[in-house]
Amino acid sequence: MRGRLILVLALVGVAVLAGCLSPLPQDDEVDHGDLWDTNETVTYYFEDNTFTAVVTVDGFEGNEFEIWQRDPFGGDNPVQVAGVEFRDTDGELTSIDDEDIDTSGDRTIVTLPESEGQIAYVAEKRSGEFTHPSPVDGSVSVHLREGTDARDFFLGRLSPSGYETVSEDPLVVRWDSLERGTYVTIEYYREGYPAVLVTAVVLLVIAAGAVVYYYRRRLKEAEEAKLGPEM
Repeated sequence: MRGRLILVLALVGVAVLAGCLSPLPQDDEVDHGDLWDTNETVTYYFEDNTFTAVVTVDGFEGNEFEIWQRDPFGGDNPVQVAGVEFRDTDGELTSIDDEDIDTSGDRTIVTLPESEGQIAYVAEKRSGEFTHPSPVDGSVSVHLREGTDARDFFLGRLSPSGYETVSEDPLVVRWDSLERGTYVTIEYYREGYPAVLVTAVVLLVIAAGAVVYYYRRRLKEAEEAKLGPEM
């Protein structure tokens, strides 16, 4: 009985700790502000460990909007979201309550108040990495954080191909048309990091060369010292 109680308390502690460590903000802390003003069908805005998605729904069939992510086995998983809001075609905002967000299945289902407008939400991502499927057909743009880049072949990644660069700093990339479910994957880094990496590699090469030279010289001196008495 005591062992079960300890186990239950441990599980509760883990759940509470996970909630405390979640980077997702509280709903009342979210203000999408000017992020609504986009001409793209889907727009992603990056923060450190979260991103905001603004999605235009037009001629939506029904009122259930799906948000999902890929699990390690290739299936779908629901996404924990925060600050979910809907803006209708007249610009009126409606906060989506938890009771209209269902995460019990393999996808998060958000019940929208109308079938046309925009939905915005905040979701979690890894620092320096982003992968998320486009929830609708249409154009997709991604706004990286100022001072970051993803276009170095060895350090970054932008997928799928066929994107265009809209802005340099902050970097904004755009796909003219992606099908629903197409995963956008971006691996990015701080600007200047390639130069730092090259400098570090050069210093390591120099250090390695110095070590090799030192030991070769010591080895040669040892051989000369060994041959000296015989001569």
